[in-house]
Amino acid sequence: CRSVFQAISEYLLNLASTPPSNSLSSEVVFQAASSLIDIFSDETMPYDINFREGGYLQKLVGSGIDSLRKAIKAVDRKREGGRELRERGEETLENLRDFVKYRKKLKF
Repeated sequence: CRSVFQAISEYLLNLASTPPSNSLSSEVVFQAASSLIDIFSDETMPYDINFREGGYLQKLVGSGIDSLRKAIKAVDRKREGGRELRERGEETLENLRDFVKYRKKLKF
């Protein structure tokens, strides 16, 4: 069971840490980051071991935050739904920063 959670969380981490491109949209980056926050917001869950042992915090601090910034900048506000998507990206970035602060305070 641990390997399934590990595979899923590593996949999401990879998506959240990859800048958008022709094959990866900003929306996917935002959703992956949001999913990681939702999954690992409770450090008492047994699968949280994947977060700690996998060094996810360091990866999110490094490439995750940078990837989200690039994904936000890549959103065309003039396109239909672009303004809302950009707002969602900015909210996700703020949530990720708060999540990182929270996880750092835990000092695992």
